[in-house]
Amino acid sequence: MFNLRNLLLLLILISSILHSDQETRSSLYYIKLGAAHPPGNSAVVLPSCGIGTRFQRDNHGFDLSANLGSVVFVNYASLKGLFLFYPQPEKQHQLYYGVGPGLGYHLASVPMGGPFGGRTTEYGNITLEGVLGYEFRHASHFKSFIQLEISQPAMGFGRHRIYCRFTPGVALHGGFGF
Repeated sequence: MFNLRNLLLLLILISSILHSDQETRSSLYYIKLGAAHPPGNSAVVLPSCGIGTRFQRDNHGFDLSANLGSVVFVNYASLKGLFLFYPQPEKQHQLYYGVGPGLGYHLASVPMGGPFGGRTTEYGNITLEGVLGYEFRHASHFKSFIQLEISQPAMGFGRHRIYCRFTPGVALHGGFGF
């Protein structure tokens, strides 16, 4: 069955291998902002932000990020690990795409006031992630990018997993890093 600890250890191992190599072409620590329609049962578009790191060596790379989308009572958090491919790594501005696993968590809470309390829905999902992006290299230590992310839930878990639907989520982010 699924073991979150082993998945995280694998992602950390892969990122350390790519980062420790002396021939690493570039690395990027970034902040991204945008909008996201979370996967699953959510019917809202959330403003979202994320932090992450990306390592590239020739045509291949790895991206690890933590993301958060929130509007008052609807929240979505996710961790993503993506294996990237750069078709033309020698160019200053370059296209990239990739796939990888993700882990998401939904929390929706509707306060009702008085003695009734509130209604809370919370569940998690394991997702298959896809990304298509374009990176602009402004200087050796400053880059910006724009990317489209697609998240397809593969399995739900948590206390209210019956609310988890298998509808894909979409996010559009712009970011910068160094």
